[in-house]
Amino acid sequence: MILEAIRLVEEYDIVRMNLAEQYQFIMVDEFQDTNEAQMRLIHSILSVNEENPNIFAVGDDDQSIYKFQGANIKTIRDFHDRYNDTYLILLEQNYRSKEEIISKSRTIINQEISNI
Repeated sequence: MILEAIRLVEEYDIVRMNLAEQYQFIMVDEFQDTNEAQMRLIHSILSVNEENPNIFAVGDDDQSIYKFQGANIKTIRDFHDRYNDTYLILLEQNYRSKEEIISKSRTIINQEISNI
């Protein structure tokens, strides 16, 4: 379905423009789990207003779990390059997990990152 949506948005200017008009602000939650096709659709819709795209992305590069669906941490890293007039807000206080869980998780994450 997403590939058909991409085809319509990229092939028909009127579709892309109508979507850009209807969705003047795009918010992507769980951004770390977006895949290339989803990003292509978002970029295409935002291309109508390339000078001032209205996009808000929320993600945690330590929580990417959809690699099997094509999600890639590179998406988060590339976001600032593509939309360079952005603000990065780091939430460093964890209210969900105890320190022991965080510490062990960070050890596993660091091992994964070193393998990339």
